[in-house]
Amino acid sequence: MPPKKKSKKSTTPKAKKKPVDPLEHLAEVREKAVKVLVKSEKNKNVNYDIEQNIREIRAILATNTEIFDRCMDYLKEGEDHGSNNQYTFVRVNFNTIHSIPQDKEDNETLAQLVAIPSRTESEFDMSSLIDPPIGIDDIIVIKHFSESYDHEKFIDYTKFFESAMLLHDDVLEPILAKLKDKLMDIQVCLGNIDAWVMEPQKCIDFLKDTFEESSEPIVSSVKKYGECPNCTCDYPNIEFTSDYGELSAYCSGCSEYSHVHDLKKFEFVCSKYEAYFDIREEKDQKRLIKLLELLEMEEAENKAS
Repeated sequence: MPPKKKSKKSTTPKAKKKPVDPLEHLAEVREKAVKVLVKSEKNKNVNYDIEQNIREIRAILATNTEIFDRCMDYLKEGEDHGSNNQYTFVRVNFNTIHSIPQDKEDNETLAQLVAIPSRTESEFDMSSLIDPPIGIDDIIVIKHFSESYDHEKFIDYTKFFESAMLLHDDVLEPILAKLKDKLMDIQVCLGNIDAWVMEPQKCIDFLKDTFEESSEPIVSSVKKYGECPNCTCDYPNIEFTSDYGELSAYCSGCSEYSHVHDLKKFEFVCSKYEAYFDIREEKDQKRLIKLLELLEMEEAENKAS
């Protein structure tokens, strides 16, 4: 009789039997989830204290929301945002003030101080607000902002946090640790954007302090309506003209006109003071203050005589 052929062993792995007991099944599913979360954790010194992590996450979320809302006011409108997770932000700079003399009748001169705001743009990578934490998106359904087209790619981490807290402590511990790390990465991203958009604030504060209430409507109107030149040429190219019935700035570099904003006028002066001030520089701030004092004194003397 020919020898019996040995039966080949099947190479297909046998499916692991699911526990019959419901509680055992529940424990096994949670154990798998924890293993995935812990395995993807790069930092070995992880704090899994639930109470401390909840406290810290709430504080980070509050800070991130405040910075996010402030930054979104400067998000460029009218473009397809989010190409390669790059978003364009626009800020208005108030870097320069010009003193312009204008001849009047009776040999008098009108001294006019004006500001010419400029607009600059910069792109920022916002992947940290779009890409979910590794390993968590298989456990919790990711929800996004829905109230704005510009925001629809961003993950709503407040809702994510609330959903996570419904989980059992065994799974919640590693999820909160990963969530906290992710929120800190987001805070770094938002902090970089915030620092850039708020950079002109020092000049704006100087305008408010120096010209008191007169600068406030200027700052508000320019931010709201974007009434500022697109010109990126240097300011020495700027010339002032009244060709259209009101004072405007003409750039010989790009042949464009832009509006100027009155800060202060001195009507009773005889001297002609034509000057340019870069108020980002402390020395120019001091020069401007001295000129204001001089114009105020000359105006007061001429009014009295």
